Amino acid sequence: MNFLEAGSTLYGFRASSRDDTIALFSETLASRGLIQNESAVSTGLTWTEDVHTTVIGNGVAIPHATVSGLDATLLMIAVSGDPIAYGPAEDDRCHVFFVLLSPPGLGGQHIRLLARIARLASDPAAVELLRSAGSDELLMEALQAMDNRR
Repeated sequence: MNFLEAGSTLYGFRASSRDDTIALFSETLASRGLIQNESAVSTGLTWTEDVHTTVIGNGVAIPHATVSGLDATLLMIAVSGDPIAYGPAEDDRCHVFFVLLSPPGLGGQHIRLLARIARLASDPAAVELLRSAGSDELLMEALQAMDNRR
């Protein structure tokens, strides 16, 4: 996936809720210099979840938003240390998160990337490979291996 930037992986994080998770993603991307407007990202991701959950099953969610001020589409891969209650249903617990942020005007690309991620994440063995990566570097390698197999 050529939308991954250096610093756009987060392995072994801890969060207690959906909103804590979204805040952590926004804070992490901002602190690593990958986004400029932490508040806009957090608001966009929260709005999307409020409209319709991004939990797709298999312990995976694809939080996504269109955010003004981005120069290009950005993908972050995050794997939690423990499952997080992320969706509206009590059993919507996720370990693996594909955070997709796009600037306005790239709706077609955004939809194509969501579909591509959903295909990758539909394979339980591939998701387990991500969950068990062990570090940010190995997480990036696992994702690239998954993407190359498709």
